Amino acid sequence: MAVMNEWMGAAKSRLWTLGMLGLDAFSNEQATRLMHQRKTRRRLDLRTPRRFDEKLQWLKLFHRDPLMARCADKLGLHDYASSRGQGAILNDLLGVYRSVDEIDWEALPDAFVLKCNHGCGYNILVHDKSTLERRKASQDLSRWMTERYGRRKLEYHYDQIVPRIFAERMLDSGGRDAPLDYKVYCFNGEPLVVLLCAADKGQTRYAYFDRDWGPLELMAAKVPIITDTADLARPACLEPLLESARALAEPFAFVRVDFYIEHGRPVLGEMTFTPSANMDNGYSDEGLDYLGSLLRLPQERSSRRSDGGKVAAPR
Repeated sequence: MAVMNEWMGAAKSRLWTLGMLGLDAFSNEQATRLMHQRKTRRRLDLRTPRRFDEKLQWLKLFHRDPLMARCADKLGLHDYASSRGQGAILNDLLGVYRSVDEIDWEALPDAFVLKCNHGCGYNILVHDKSTLERRKASQDLSRWMTERYGRRKLEYHYDQIVPRIFAERMLDSGGRDAPLDYKVYCFNGEPLVVLLCAADKGQTRYAYFDRDWGPLELMAAKVPIITDTADLARPACLEPLLESARALAEPFAFVRVDFYIEHGRPVLGEMTFTPSANMDNGYSDEGLDYLGSLLRLPQERSSRRSDGGKVAAPR
């Protein structure tokens, strides 16, 4: 019975995805509306967007910037960061590959990270190469390379990225499962909010701060919060980290710029324009309102798809 239920669940999910892609081919707007309501249980207001998620969906649909794909591309981001004078915050690239067959496993160090550049969650952390299951790693990477990540939740800018595999240096996490992750929310070029993520012992906990490191109450009650005072401490390099975020975010209405800190130095992780596909249920209602109030939308749309011009610029 359990196997049958699992099979039925997978079949329903597949049918839903196919239906969404069919609707999206007809109307990006209507597909986004339906997916958003199914995920968040909230009606999506695109005519007078106010909440954070509504404004992000409006940007996704009606203000598409080709530069977004370059920055969401984890390899293209290296060139972009360098062009903005931020080459010093980049992690070291160990190799770039068009397929698994090109990976020279023996040339890689004992510890490294393998990633695909065209989506999120395509990561393999290798702490000890001698224990790596290469066959499984190769299968995962090969599968990820065939996936169109942007089709999962209608994040269109990912569709423009040519998939590649790359290897990066493993950062020193100080004995943790992963280093602390500082996600900087930048509104109209200004870094105003920082989401701190602490992953250890199989669980991730969160805390929000303003740019002066004052705590912000933005999360829904169900979200696990950081309680370790050492993790919550203001980082000594906060100001240069925010300056780097500002330099990278300047062209965009909204972007989240993610950093790690290694030995007191900010290290760039990624740039994200549609966090949680703009459908994050981890915010409180007050949090959505507050973040939405920080974002000033463009007065004109810039999109390859207008869906008949039914959605006006927000008032």
